[in-house]
Amino acid sequence: MKVEINLWELMWQSKMTAIRLSKVTWLTPVQISHIKNGKTTKIGLDTMAKLLEAFECTPNELLKITK
Repeated sequence: MKVEINLWELMWQSKMTAIRLSKVTWLTPVQISHIKNGKTTKIGLDTMAKLLEAFECTPNELLKITK
């Protein structure tokens, strides 16, 4: 089973740039880039909560689980 973070898709749908997301979530642009490009293998619950709040979405919309 593989878990992917759909950050790129959420950013595209909401037309949000990495800089704007950084200002909203207080995450660094580097952190956002790593999450968006799949270089991050795990994220903390605080980070996930910030992303969920920024996009006003559920964990099911943020995470993609494939077999």
